[in-house]
Amino acid sequence: MIAKLTVGVLCVALSQLAFALDDSDVGTYATIQKDGSLSSNPLVLERTEAGWILRQQSLKDPKECLKCVMHESAAADVERFFNGPAPEGMSAECAHNSVMAFCRVVDAARPGRDYRLVSLLEAKPVNVQLSKSK
Repeated sequence: MIAKLTVGVLCVALSQLAFALDDSDVGTYATIQKDGSLSSNPLVLERTEAGWILRQQSLKDPKECLKCVMHESAAADVERFFNGPAPEGMSAECAHNSVMAFCRVVDAARPGRDYRLVSLLEAKPVNVQLSKSK
């Protein structure tokens, strides 16, 4: 009985690790505009000892850089970002701070990954689709 319980707990712990953001999510992203075009000001996601860092060059001053440190999101946070639990066959993993969240969305019905930037400044979170370029 104890062995089954230990295996069960281990499987749950490993499944949580398997779906967290990982080094394959590090890269350069552009927001997808309403007309389908990509923004010209890229976002760069990095992983450091301090957590996840999302940075973007300032359009006004190229020497300035917006830098946001984010931490891994719990399941309850992810549900808040997407206004409820994910539909059957979909999962989302995120890193966030008080202003925004960066999320990877996987849909079992479609190959690949979708990425979202979620603004947390409004009463209802606002999702913006991202395109990974590097």
